[in-house]
Amino acid sequence: MNFFYKSSLFATCLLISISSFSSDDLQINTIKEIYQLGKKLQQGNTLLQAYYDENLESAFDNLREENAEDCPHIWYDLMWQSNDNEYNQKPSFTKVGQNLVRVKLAAYGNYSSKSVTYRLSCKSGVCKISDIIDINGSLKNQLVMQCQ
Repeated sequence: MNFFYKSSLFATCLLISISSFSSDDLQINTIKEIYQLGKKLQQGNTLLQAYYDENLESAFDNLREENAEDCPHIWYDLMWQSNDNEYNQKPSFTKVGQNLVRVKLAAYGNYSSKSVTYRLSCKSGVCKISDIIDINGSLKNQLVMQCQ
């Protein structure tokens, strides 16, 4: 291999790594920003809905009131994984797969630590939540399969 080829290959690999890292940062930073805003506004589900992509929003729009009792995801705050939200906790954020960010929520009071995973879709530097996965499974799947 000549020097020019090696240099070009290295530069290409570096650019791929940087763009991949930037995408990961964007996804994690989006979720961090949502949680920072959630703490400040002391909100959860209402705030999350502002970040849903069109498919998740559509699944929620099709929720029928008579089927709501079959949908465990709507009976508690998905963001804080509780009905008794502790807004002062310090969540940790981890990239766990392609387009997936896991948030670990610390134990407090009588509540044990919990985690929730967000699937994100990003376009032109903006990420939207396309699904929320917790102990009850996929929000999107439940809305589509059980709740309509």
